[in-house]
Amino acid sequence: MDNPSNRSGSTTTGIIIGILALLCCVCVIALGAAGYWFYSIVPSEITDIPVFTETEPTVQPELTRPPVETITSETLETLQNTIVPVNDPRVLACRLQALCDIPEVTATSAVTRAVGDKDNFWVTNLDNLENVEITATLRYVTPHVYFWVQDGVQVDEDEVAALGEEFENKIY
Repeated sequence: MDNPSNRSGSTTTGIIIGILALLCCVCVIALGAAGYWFYSIVPSEITDIPVFTETEPTVQPELTRPPVETITSETLETLQNTIVPVNDPRVLACRLQALCDIPEVTATSAVTRAVGDKDNFWVTNLDNLENVEITATLRYVTPHVYFWVQDGVQVDEDEVAALGEEFENKIY
């Protein structure tokens, strides 16, 4: 079965392998410490190569200007005599795009709205920059403010009224 001499031989082999592994680890640590000591003690060589080379200064060119009397005033006269048209979008559209039938006033009064009116609006989701058309209901009206709420969104009517009055009386 088990031979006692066989067991002691495997134990001896294990001990020898363990001692050799330990000895290898000690050698690696000793070599690392010696390398660290060598590089920290021995000064590095200083190079004589300059980092920046000196450059010769640039010679300033000689500036020659013509006398003031010889410069023509044609451009100045053209600018002074040119009539610049008023920045009127209707006139510009007629002159540049031949769209001359634009009325001066598109609407004389705003559409009268009442609480409960519905209308469609385009809104932008700022998280993904997606544009979506929604339907909203007019919930509060003042002389200067229409408060619209998207259909399906629950709001407290008293808070909407308070917000509308705050805007009308303190902000506007």
